[in-house]
Amino acid sequence: DMRGSGDSDGILFGEYLKEEQDDALAVLDWLEQQPWCTGKVGIFGKSWGGFNALQIAARRPKQLKAIITIASTDDRYADDVHYMGGCVLAREALSWASIMFYWNARPPDP
Repeated sequence: DMRGSGDSDGILFGEYLKEEQDDALAVLDWLEQQPWCTGKVGIFGKSWGGFNALQIAARRPKQLKAIITIASTDDRYADDVHYMGGCVLAREALSWASIMFYWNARPPDP
């Protein structure tokens, strides 16, 4: 989970932030140092996590060898959950915000 969402600590200030990518790079560094790790790591993500995986891959960390993304895009202008061809999809804004509020307000999964 990204900082401030799901079971992760911290505060979620917005979406697709550099802070999310920096956190992931720190995790990749930590994984690489573990004795059970070969130093080759993959990332998968769905929706927001998929966008995050694409952004992390664009930074080309040496440990990252593969990504799998589902329900994400590399072109937020033309094909995004909030924009289509650069136009805000206002009809989706309230439902998306409501769902995100619900999921982020839930208690941590034990």
